[in-house]
Amino acid sequence: MTVLRSQFIIPYFTNLPEDVITNTMHWETDDVLDPAVDAAEVRLRLITFYNSVYTGRGANHVNFAGARIKVWDLTDPEPRVPVLNTAAALTTTPGAGQLPCEVAVVLSYHAAPVSGVNNGRLRNRIYLGGFTHAIINSGSASTFPTVANATTGAIATAADTLHAANDAGLQWVVMSKATGLAITSQISGGWVDNEPDTQRRRGVRSTLRQLWTA
Repeated sequence: MTVLRSQFIIPYFTNLPEDVITNTMHWETDDVLDPAVDAAEVRLRLITFYNSVYTGRGANHVNFAGARIKVWDLTDPEPRVPVLNTAAALTTTPGAGQLPCEVAVVLSYHAAPVSGVNNGRLRNRIYLGGFTHAIINSGSASTFPTVANATTGAIATAADTLHAANDAGLQWVVMSKATGLAITSQISGGWVDNEPDTQRRRGVRSTLRQLWTA
């Protein structure tokens, strides 16, 4: 069994290395095909996933057409050279009215509970950002702003489709290194909360510092 680590990278309009949306997932293979061949299939599955997530929701400060993917074979010695490092352009048409870059919607996924194993070791998550404000339901005097059901539902459906693409040769999995070893588990489900989250590392530098004096 070989475990692959994929990193999907979506840049902002600046195309600077630090201005990106990045998410990491793990994949288990049956070792029948060359890891580079399995990595190419990971690329296709993730392009479908991200196009589903961002269609009608992606912000125009994000360069979806400039997306890339890197995939590593975790059996290779460190420092590892990617078995795949190539373009993975998304075809979604971005829209105006962006949310701040730090705002994200969280997709969580988990394996089935196992006796004697901490549930935290059976869960992973990714943070999806780069959306327009249309994904947010406005708050009121008695309600908080939330992520719209249409968006949480679309992300959940995209995740379900990604999981349904699993086959004997290539499977999207949960991975934990809490014990010091890379342990994979089969995904049994997940969820998408309607509470927006934040990823401070995806913030951008201030372009203005307004001074005041006492």
